[in-house]
Formats: sequence, structure tokens, C-alpha cells
Amino acid sequence: MPLVPTLDFIERKIYGNLTNIPIPKGHFLNIIRISISNNFFKFEELYYKQKFGIAMGRPLSPVLAYLFMEYFESEVLTLPREHLRYSSDM
Repeated sequence: MPLVPTLDFIERKIYGNLTNIPIPKGHFLNIIRISISNNFFKFEELYYKQKFGIAMGRPLSPVLAYLFMEYFESEVLTLPREHLRYSSDM
């Protein structure tokens, strides 16, 4: 899942007053950025930092996947098509 277009989409929705959040909008976006940019894991006694995408099993992962699909359906798909979306994590 590409994170940059997803974060840009979230920012447009927040600053376009399409959603209400109880904290300052800039703080909210920073919390999301910090959360997704600090994915570390351990494998065979070595620590690694994930460089692309978002880690599976993180609480924010299904939400961001859902928002990416909303971005993809509303801004990337250009042909009028009928399709169904299935999400197993929500």
C-alpha cells in the first residue's frame, strides 16, 4: 500500500473539513506519520526497520488500507466500473 498518496488523501479530507477530529489537524497527521514510519521488527536476534508499506497486525493498518481504497476508488479509477470491496480486517 503506497503511504504517500494515502497520507495526502487523509490530509485533503481533514483540511477540506470533510471530517471532524477532536485534536489539532496538524497534530493528528503527525501522529499518523510517526506511527507508520516507526515499524521495527526482530528476526533472528537482529532488528530491522520496515522501509515500505505498513506492518501487518498494527491497529492502524486496516484503517489506512480502507482509506487507501477510498482514495483509489474516488481519485484513481477513471472508468465507470462496478466493483465490490471486501475487507477481512474490519
